Amino acid sequence: MDEYEMRNAIYTNSLILQGLKALVTRHTSGDILLIGHSTSGELSMLAYEDPDLRARLKGRYLGWGSGGPARLELLRKVRGKEIVARAGASSQAAKTSLHVLERRDPPSYARGYSGFLNPLYEAGMTHLQIAERWLAAEARRRPNFKQQLQNLEHGADLGEKAWVENEIESLLKRTGNPWGIAVEDVEKDLYATSFTRMDGFQRMVWTTAKLDRNHWNAEEPMRSIEVFIASEYRAKNPDAQVRLINWDLPMTHYGHLELPRQLAAAHYSVVRWLVRP
Repeated sequence: MDEYEMRNAIYTNSLILQGLKALVTRHTSGDILLIGHSTSGELSMLAYEDPDLRARLKGRYLGWGSGGPARLELLRKVRGKEIVARAGASSQAAKTSLHVLERRDPPSYARGYSGFLNPLYEAGMTHLQIAERWLAAEARRRPNFKQQLQNLEHGADLGEKAWVENEIESLLKRTGNPWGIAVEDVEKDLYATSFTRMDGFQRMVWTTAKLDRNHWNAEEPMRSIEVFIASEYRAKNPDAQVRLINWDLPMTHYGHLELPRQLAAAHYSVVRWLVRP
């Protein structure tokens, strides 16, 4: 149990990037393109901080419902832009220990994840009922949880860094740290997502689904999160080709399971544009 709690408490994006780099370098060669989706969009941005991966990425970025790096989420807050509560994992009613997982539940999935193109949808079902049926069917295939650090490092929560450090140090003290974890190495990596560079890009594309409320405002498109993000990157990369595509279909954040073949074909066309000479 101690090791389980410790692993959840130090599951930083920097740690995940180490695993991602190991997979990429071990199994691929030549140019690469990392596609960010949702919380994992941070990894694509962090990869540009690694000199080996940056050299192979060639200044390209593709995000599918990815949003931007955490530094932009905080910038939106400072500039008074509205911050939409993220769907997918219900926020805790009160702060809980860092090692406690955030659970994915139907009410949170009903906000932008459950739509009428879901393969389990039946006529007359509400968004909540779709979410309930989907999560029940998925329960045997995937765990419906997320480590707290994944959301903390993907939002405007940089001010929580001291609390995170205290949680990690308290857990190490309670367990006696039999793993020999170097706490300074962990704390140095915390919130690395808030310090990624925004320059040096050549071609960037963000794609969103019409009913993905986390990323697209169908009623007022210019107030969408992705519009703000693309504009900020365009300002930092004035010579780059920056594009934003909204798939005008009743897809949600889960478009890759709602219309998988069609979305794959559409993204294939985007990739061809990104990698052309």
